Amino acid sequence: MLKLTCGVPQGSVSGPVLFLIYINDIINASKILQLILFADDTNIFLSDANVDRLISTLNSELACMSKWFAINRLSFNVSKTNFILFCYSRKRYDKCEIKIMLNGIAFEQVKCAKFFGVYIDEHLSWDNHIQEVACKVSRNVGILRKLKFTLPQTCLLLLYNSLVLLYLDYFSIIWGCSSPNKLKSLIVLQNRTVRIIAKTEFRAHTTSLFKKYSLLKIWTFVSFK
Repeated sequence: MLKLTCGVPQGSVSGPVLFLIYINDIINASKILQLILFADDTNIFLSDANVDRLISTLNSELACMSKWFAINRLSFNVSKTNFILFCYSRKRYDKCEIKIMLNGIAFEQVKCAKFFGVYIDEHLSWDNHIQEVACKVSRNVGILRKLKFTLPQTCLLLLYNSLVLLYLDYFSIIWGCSSPNKLKSLIVLQNRTVRIIAKTEFRAHTTSLFKKYSLLKIWTFVSFK
């Protein structure tokens, strides 16, 4: 058993607040990097037209942040840290030459990462996020299909709002501007859901159904934002 000289009891009410106060000044560890803090998750952003200069600057600033962690008696979990190089899809970089390191340990470069529930890829194509949303919506549409002849339309509409619209609308102001071809899978699923609510045949036209139930199509509520 070891004696603790700092910290708060795990599961305490004051723990999260004290932690936020404790790390709140991490944004002052670097005058160049831009940081976004959310609970115990920290995201670092840096932009530069020159890749070599970008890497050099980032490694230098990470060394400064390492000192901040050491002074504040916090550890930097390199195994849970990765980075994305955002660039045009036409540009190609040798990943072997991109080394982002901290204390001699290199971070893993990934093509896609989850940020506040949105999957962001290196080319900002939103393909990964749309695919993830389609998978979740598809499962929930299956639930609605099973309840089609059991529940009234009012209940089906409530389930649509909580099981389908929730995913279609979440941060759609960002990824919803993708081309209609990329959004096709979500459009098909939304139309299928409206047919289930209306209890119509599989190929019924949906325009009148959207108007009947005062529902917005995916590209409509995206344009409203």
